[in-house]
Amino acid sequence: MQINHKLIGSVMAVTLVGFTACRDAGYADREDTAAVVTDTTAVGGAIEPYSDANAVAFIQTVNTGEIEAAQLAKTKATDPEIKAFARQMETDHTAMKNEVAQTAQRLGLSATATDEDVLEDHQEDMRALNEAKQGNDFDDKYIDEQVKAHKEALDEIDEALEKTQNAEFKALLQKARGAVDGHLKRAEELDKKV
Repeated sequence: MQINHKLIGSVMAVTLVGFTACRDAGYADREDTAAVVTDTTAVGGAIEPYSDANAVAFIQTVNTGEIEAAQLAKTKATDPEIKAFARQMETDHTAMKNEVAQTAQRLGLSATATDEDVLEDHQEDMRALNEAKQGNDFDDKYIDEQVKAHKEALDEIDEALEKTQNAEFKALLQKARGAVDGHLKRAEELDKKV
């Protein structure tokens, strides 16, 4: 049985904080302290280890979401620069999606798996974008969402770059990072204008 040392360390740290909090709050009986320990051990939950397959699922879910949001922006945005940005997002993320799928296939990884957390966030963002009025309201929401999404994507890609051991996948991640960073910078420029 493999022990996840980070999880155990986290549980121990939270347990220590719980004991200290109970002591400092004046709880003297063991029953209250035991309740704190029980509650804090549930906080950690199951930690899924990194895998290239999970990274592929994340990237492909992001790509699909970016394409969908861009298609909506092409019809609802009114600022010509935002429309051009949306066209670029659709083109770039379609190309990235295809390249990731080809690489995943060569590496024996699924290119159709979905990152459920990313999908849930995207669905929320799409509801907000669909509800936004065409024009400035939509333009502002779309660009705000683009800045947020690309920052989150960069964080995930950076983490995957640190953890992957596959040279081909690492090269793909570095290429994707460059594109996502460029998208973020352009979205931030547009966000200042809108």
